[in-house]
Amino acid sequence: MADVTGRRPDEETLAKLGTLLAPGDVVVDGANAWYRDSIRHGEELAEGGLHLVDAGVSGGVWGS
Repeated sequence: MADVTGRRPDEETLAKLGTLLAPGDVVVDGANAWYRDSIRHGEELAEGGLHLVDAGVSGGVWGS
């Protein structure tokens, strides 16, 4: 589990995960991101056979 905060680090981390994980793996995004970013992230990860669960958690790192 990794807790990454901020939009740019999120983008960089998801891009890196796409190269490290195997098809069929699941990424759980607990951030309260803008929904269009979440849709795009899911589409980008799906290109590599990955799955995204968008499960925003209120309270940031302390709420999760």
